[in-house]
Amino acid sequence: MEDLDWKRVAEIDRQEDARAGGVLGSAADGRYGDYLKEGYQPADLRRERPSEEVLELVPEQVARRYRVLPLRVRDGYLEVAASAPSQQLSNLLALRVRRPVRFRVAPEAELDRAIATYYSRVVAVPEEAPGADDTWAARAVDAFLQGALKARASDVHLDPQEGEVLVRYRIDGLLHDAGTIPPEHYPAVVSRVKVLAGMNVVEHLLPQDGQLVFEGPGRRVDVRVSTIPSVRGEKVVMRVLDRGRVSFDLGALGFEPGALTAYREVVGRAHGMVLVVGPTGSGKTTTLYSTLGELDLRGLNVMTLEDPVEYQFPRVVQVQVNPKAGLTFAAGLRAFLRQDPDVIVVGEVRDAETARIAVQAALTGHLVLSSLHAMDAVSGLLRLVDMGVEPYFVAAAVTGVVAQRLVRRICADCSEEREVSGPEAEFVRAAGLEAPARARVGTGCAACAGTGYRGRTGVYEVLRVTEEVRSLVAHGGGREAVHRAALSGGMQPLVRAALAKALRGETTVREVVRVLSG
Repeated sequence: MEDLDWKRVAEIDRQEDARAGGVLGSAADGRYGDYLKEGYQPADLRRERPSEEVLELVPEQVARRYRVLPLRVRDGYLEVAASAPSQQLSNLLALRVRRPVRFRVAPEAELDRAIATYYSRVVAVPEEAPGADDTWAARAVDAFLQGALKARASDVHLDPQEGEVLVRYRIDGLLHDAGTIPPEHYPAVVSRVKVLAGMNVVEHLLPQDGQLVFEGPGRRVDVRVSTIPSVRGEKVVMRVLDRGRVSFDLGALGFEPGALTAYREVVGRAHGMVLVVGPTGSGKTTTLYSTLGELDLRGLNVMTLEDPVEYQFPRVVQVQVNPKAGLTFAAGLRAFLRQDPDVIVVGEVRDAETARIAVQAALTGHLVLSSLHAMDAVSGLLRLVDMGVEPYFVAAAVTGVVAQRLVRRICADCSEEREVSGPEAEFVRAAGLEAPARARVGTGCAACAGTGYRGRTGVYEVLRVTEEVRSLVAHGGGREAVHRAALSGGMQPLVRAALAKALRGETTVREVVRVLSG
């Protein structure tokens, strides 16, 4: 096709707006069946997933304005799903994509959802504007963050590569490519992020941390920023702390009923130490924050020591550690004990000194809640001993340990039953459960961006420190002995809790294997 005639495009735009009253597609209400009768083929947006290359043919603003979604290129035509196909719209799109267009139809609701989902995976990078690098960078950073909110991303990664800079979103725990930044614009993007986050713009050789706030749809969103130099340039990671998307409700996190009862029992005591353990990114901080909602904040002096403070709560004194100024976890804990606390929350026990002070605080009448890196509840309990705390102090102080992971939920829009594979059935049986012949999986659709999953839920095992467990720890009992005692005391292992969700159709056996097999 010839080069774009932008005057012609503008004229078709004007005609389309006039024909549809400025909102093309509104006339399509209730007409889906009529279009099928007219001979248009339906588009199955649950099954058909356009590639990023095809999506780039039609800009996001055009897709949203005219309610169209490019599907694929076949036989020289661009196949497009539309809610209200017309010859004028065909001409407009053909001029924009430089190839003829063939329409298929889809209901408005499905099309709107697909547009929102697929374009959230591709960052709408502004068109290049030579000589206006700062303006371009400002628009680009806003686009990355707004796109992250639409995609439900927890983090935005800007990764310099050879010849390009990747933009990636972490969605439900996994990274997904979301677009690229022209390398010549990347220094301006990094500078823009640093200015917004209060970081040193001229420092490129050392890691930096900062924080910024940006305006999301109807709310202000905090973003934690980290940069680090690499051989191809500075890598930037932006952690999106969207309070509007997070619910700090302990009962909604995913605890099995018995585990939730056990956890509430140990955190409901007036004193003792409760540990939340798991690898990085397993939701430990969310569990600690949700636990605060179980406490009587009006009648208690609750103090937290965090690195960093991610969300702020009323009636809670929150302190951020600052090692450069001498405010370490250990120093902060010592100061806390002079502040008449009832409940102390330690973001993470990282060293022997902090562990000893936290244990002593629990032994002297305080409720201490903390997180720790360990793979399961028994390992978390014994980790304090490994850090140098005397076993009898650990046994006397710790009242409970909860270990956790996050697994992806099956997408409700494309969930269907399928046969359970042989290896999956073996995994279920090895955990002591009966393997079903069929189980639910997500087949992939617009709502879940083709992954088959949407959102995550927690999986938990709760170890209550019974007299038997306490005696074993105090007298140097081995891990296997403590584990057997924990099981006899009612602890449900992580794998069984996770598989219970899979057998109920909340997640898949494959996802359980992925998360817990490591």
